[in-house]
Amino acid sequence: SFYQSTVTVEAVRGAGDEQLRIDRTSGEVKAASTLADKAGGLSGAPQRTITAHGIVGMINLQRGAYMILITGREAVGTVGTSTVYRVSETKIVKVAADNRVVPGFDAVDEATYLRLLESALAVKSFFFSYDMDLTNTLQRQQQQQQQQQRQTEENSGESSDLYKTANDEFFFNKYLAEPLMAAASTSQKAGVFVQPMIHGFFACKQVAIRGTVFNYVVITRRGRKRQGTRYFSRGADEEGNVSNFAETEQIVDFAAANASTPDEKLAGAQMSYVQVRGSIPVQWAQVINMRYVPNLKVEVDASRERFNKHMARMVDMYSEVVAVNLVNKVKYEKPMGDAFAKLSAEFNNPHYHYTHFDFHKECSKMRWDRISILLDELA
Repeated sequence: SFYQSTVTVEAVRGAGDEQLRIDRTSGEVKAASTLADKAGGLSGAPQRTITAHGIVGMINLQRGAYMILITGREAVGTVGTSTVYRVSETKIVKVAADNRVVPGFDAVDEATYLRLLESALAVKSFFFSYDMDLTNTLQRQQQQQQQQQRQTEENSGESSDLYKTANDEFFFNKYLAEPLMAAASTSQKAGVFVQPMIHGFFACKQVAIRGTVFNYVVITRRGRKRQGTRYFSRGADEEGNVSNFAETEQIVDFAAANASTPDEKLAGAQMSYVQVRGSIPVQWAQVINMRYVPNLKVEVDASRERFNKHMARMVDMYSEVVAVNLVNKVKYEKPMGDAFAKLSAEFNNPHYHYTHFDFHKECSKMRWDRISILLDELA
């Protein structure tokens, strides 16, 4: 609801008497009680009211603060009993005071920023759930639930808001949600206003095999820390973040409402298999020139710290890591493959395993059956 000096946000459920209040001059967001005195421009009827399915976050541009709302959603499946939605429509709403004026060039920049933001939000690959943490695999969720149970026994007042356990790598709208998280940190119930989203892929299909019915779910979570188009974003940065990192989880879900099985051991079970992909975690680049094939530049010695940071993080996230190098063992890609092999040999961790499978050579001429060579090796 928009008032003269304040915008208020109220939840249909979960927030009790808590609401968010946004100062239309400063852009400050804070949690407040609906039972508090209606001061600061809250008296009387609001100037206008908008209904939405959630908040993506806040962003400050030339004319002040804007709020990004989820105004359209589509149920695309379930994981267990939790419904997963795809964001089908968003709306960028200016919450800054209407009397704020910016000079000519800034106004042009403002229009450009808004077009870019609208373009980024227009893709149909943002997903969220109100009661499941989509940013985390089932295994990580189970570990967090066990930890929360222990904390609840020690402190019954601790809330279990989704954003508090969201995976920093895959919480795609985290930057936009930071003002909301700051406000929620001062309240017991305002965390409901923070809606973690993933960017990637989600599909859920019912499968029936010999009297057994389950849901087959595929989730891909795109990393948010090092993105970019091909050629312009490669390798690992100084913090060990690799370009175009993504995590794909396949789930066989017997906990779905429509699942059924004669095997009591499978009833209510969820089985998950996780793969990740990313740019080779060394410092490398393809230098753009006038040639058809760009020059390849690989810095092995400068890559050691980046490689170690990345792989240490992978082991911490996934416990046991099997790295499969798929680049060619000869010609153009050989320096990258050699760097990957050298740094893997030096990475002294019993939970890390490395293998090199020359995909183009082994599976040339559409001999996809030869993938079995790699599968046998991994087994």
